[in-house]
Parts: sequence; C-alpha cells; structure tokens
Amino acid sequence: MTTIHVLVDNLDGEHLQGEHGLSLLIESDTKILFDTGASDLFKRNAAIMGLTLSDVSFLVLSHGHWDHGNGMKHLQRMNVIAHPACFTKRYNKKGGKYCGLDSDQVVIEQVHALTLTDGPLWLTPQTVFLGEIPRRVSFESKTSSFLDEKRQIDFIPDDSAIAICTERGTTIVTGCSHSGIGNIAAHALNVTGTDKIHTIIGGFHLGNHDEKTDLTIRMLQQIGVDTVYPMHCTAPDAVEALGRKFRIHQPKTGDTLQI
Repeated sequence: MTTIHVLVDNLDGEHLQGEHGLSLLIESDTKILFDTGASDLFKRNAAIMGLTLSDVSFLVLSHGHWDHGNGMKHLQRMNVIAHPACFTKRYNKKGGKYCGLDSDQVVIEQVHALTLTDGPLWLTPQTVFLGEIPRRVSFESKTSSFLDEKRQIDFIPDDSAIAICTERGTTIVTGCSHSGIGNIAAHALNVTGTDKIHTIIGGFHLGNHDEKTDLTIRMLQQIGVDTVYPMHCTAPDAVEALGRKFRIHQPKTGDTLQI
C-alpha cells in the first residue's frame, strides 16, 4: 500500500490552504517528499496534518520551476534528487518573467546532499526516479512557453517523475508532465520492466479538452491505466474528459490517498 499526502495543490482543501504549486509526501517502501511548492506552506500544512518531515529519505524535484521547488529553502539538510538541468535559469516566453528556482545549485549544495542524474535512479527496490524522459510520442511536447538563460526555447528537459512498483501495477507520480504524460508512462514501463500502470497522480499538463487530450486519453487506455488523480496543471475540461474514461479522483490540499 502506498500512502500519498497532498501537502500543497492549487485547490484549497476543506481545512487547509493551497497555493499555485505542488508538494506530495509519499509513504511506500520509503518516505519521499515530492516537490515543495512555492513557499513554506507545505511545511505548515504538514504540521497541521500531523506529519513529520524530519525522517524523509529523499526530496525529489520533478523539475526546476518556482512553483515546485522554491519551498526547498525552508528545509534542513536532505538527500535531494533532480535532473542536471533543474537549476537552469528560465523565463516565461510571454512577458519574460523569471520562472526558475530562486536558489541556484551552489546554494543548494551548501545545505543539501544533491544527486543530479539524467538517467533512471532506483531509490529503493520498489521506487525509481525516472530521469530524463525520452520524447517519442508524436503529439506531445512539441511547443514550449518558456525560454532558458540563453533566451533559447526551453523544453524543460529536466521534467521527470517517479514510478513505484506495486502488486497491482506501477504508480506514477508526476509534477507537471511538461515532457508529456504519455512519454512518461511509456518510459516508466520500460524502466520498471512492468506491463501495467495502475495509477497516475500529479499534473497532466493538459489544457482545454482538445485533440491532444483525446489522444492522451486513448494512449493511457491502451497502456491499461486504471485510475488517475489529476492535479495542479490539469484544466477542468481535461479533468472532465479523463473522468469519462478512467476511475478518477481530483485531490485537494490536505487529502490523504491510499493507492
């Protein structure tokens, strides 16, 4: 059984405040903090939920955007796992606003034990950080709203996820899926050597219900996905479309999920 506590999501919970961002506390064969949101809200919410972060084995950063990693500066020393491009200075293409992490790699290394890898990294016998996601699905990750520090198009190569192997199939935990949720799912199957994805939880990076959403749904059906927990950057129209094809629950800040 995997337990996932939603410390931060865009949606406010019944008793807890949310923010634009994502932070999940995962308890399976180890304890993983997955992203930290945009502020210290994840810590405050964890305390209200009666959760301890001092015994977390790994902090995994899904990618280097402010709303997923800026809360990191509010933590004491941790084992941090990320892609080497996670600390890229990046900007919104429209308007030029900075949207990368507010702490650079040198600062993070002064506080945390940082492991950077573009390949898969098994954190435990059951749980793997997927590393850089091969982008092979024809309809995914073809445009970007971001620029890197050289003012070149930034396709966010650091966007990654983790996969947890269970008896019922693989569970994927993703932050924003800039690399494409179909690409992530296909890579997870390849890395884990499993043949079924039971659950996907996190941001699906799907906007309004359009052709891309339909193609994504079709691909996830072909892979045999059973249950989805769309969060953060998944638009309401896309959530509704997903709900017509899969078992679905849309988590809110403060929820605890048994998967």
